[in-house]
Amino acid sequence: MKKKNIPLSTLFLIVLLTLVINISSFDFLNKSVKKSTLSPKDTSLEINTLIKNSSKLIEILSICLFLGLIFGLFLEIKFLLKFLKEKKIGFLPLVSSSLKFKSFLDTVVLIIFFYSVFKFIELTFLNGNQKILVLFLNGIFQIFSLLTILSFFKREELEIRLERVDKLFFTAFKTYVGILPLLLFSIFISFLIFKILNIKPEPMPVVVFTLKEKNSLFLFILALEAIFLAPIVEELFFRGLLFKLLRKKFSFILSSLLTGCIFSLLHNNSFSFLPVLTLSVGLAYIYERKKNLLAPIFLHSFHNFISFFLLILLR
Repeated sequence: MKKKNIPLSTLFLIVLLTLVINISSFDFLNKSVKKSTLSPKDTSLEINTLIKNSSKLIEILSICLFLGLIFGLFLEIKFLLKFLKEKKIGFLPLVSSSLKFKSFLDTVVLIIFFYSVFKFIELTFLNGNQKILVLFLNGIFQIFSLLTILSFFKREELEIRLERVDKLFFTAFKTYVGILPLLLFSIFISFLIFKILNIKPEPMPVVVFTLKEKNSLFLFILALEAIFLAPIVEELFFRGLLFKLLRKKFSFILSSLLTGCIFSLLHNNSFSFLPVLTLSVGLAYIYERKKNLLAPIFLHSFHNFISFFLLILLR
């Protein structure tokens, strides 16, 4: 069955409507920011207090991270030697990809349109106060995005293969442990840069919610979205579409870095830019090696699960 593209006239109307919705939402967003009672400084102080109260737990986690660091360095050396021997990661473009830019553009326009609609509903009707409904709305947006991608692209084009899933699962875990030292190093570099520039790093909203939220239902929905839904949608778009389209024209290194930069910028947190970029390159690496989108989905889920689990322990 052939997938249909959106006519240019319809695409233009969707873009125009998206702009109108975003302009309408601008005033509501400004009002919401002005009404906010919790300053970034207060948020940082509360998080620092939580961390200080969990000193023993942090000591145990530090030991676990140190062991993971040692094992990860061993795996990185192993990956590097295997890479130099087999040279499976290509430095030339992959011209064999069947993805079409027009279908990708249609997908991007529709996802931005859906995001604008859901953000407009959140800002005008919910006003950020009903947190569970806001989180539920975010989940619906991700499902809409998932259905949009699947409606424009076949499973074969996205390289989703349900074969040897157990082996992919184990490979994703090994790869995550392998990139763990690079993740920790990127966090250290971020701290160093912010220290030199005398800028106080602000935590991501999901970190604040996880550490402070007392509603169990909210945390349950947040965990489902972070560990299961977000990795699927984000990997379908960023690795399955964006990275793959870039690989038609550029090398692996340039494609993974460009995808990673966009991926990091959309997380909208300056401190996490470098760690998210590092993770993104790792996700592109395992996708390039395995040619199966399930591999980066598993790796992404591992990362979100471990991050969420550590934050829950710090509560």
